[in-house]
Amino acid sequence: MLVKTTIDFSKPMELTDEELKELDELDKHPITFDEDCPPLTEKQMKDYFQELLKKKGYVKKEAAIS
Repeated sequence: MLVKTTIDFSKPMELTDEELKELDELDKHPITFDEDCPPLTEKQMKDYFQELLKKKGYVKKEAAIS
């Protein structure tokens, strides 16, 4: 049997008190990196955020020059 679930992200989701408590607890813990998830370099972070800004429409995509 196949179950299809649709989530509407256009409206904010209501979080339960338990979920809010869990998020508060997670916020207190540091981010830990390992060999499967190494930290990003400065260049990788810059490139990632530039692409994110382009995707969101805050920065126009570079025009191809021919």
